[in-house]
Amino acid sequence: MNSKVFVGGLHWNTTEPDLKELFSEFGPVRSVRIILDRETGRSRGFGFVEFSEKEQAELAVENLNGKSLDNRSIKVSMAIERERKRSSEKPASDETGTAANGSESSGEAGSQA
Repeated sequence: MNSKVFVGGLHWNTTEPDLKELFSEFGPVRSVRIILDRETGRSRGFGFVEFSEKEQAELAVENLNGKSLDNRSIKVSMAIERERKRSSEKPASDETGTAANGSESSGEAGSQA
């Protein structure tokens, strides 16, 4: 049950409370998140709004896609869930102790038998 919507084309000055106010017309808003640039801390121009129910999210998409917010036309669509990449994960090993990529996973780097 995906009840999260993507909101693109946001003005840099648009705030999370602004989005919550706009989207709450279609049902209780569970969460709002505007994505920020890691280096500057400024809005990247898109965010996500999560509703309690899928139907509320669909209604918001139907009514708000292409509408104006802070003098900018916004794009509103159902969000696509993605799996997060974890750079700290080690390759999975099988029962023989060999990693999926064929390398030894004994934890002894550079040792020879």
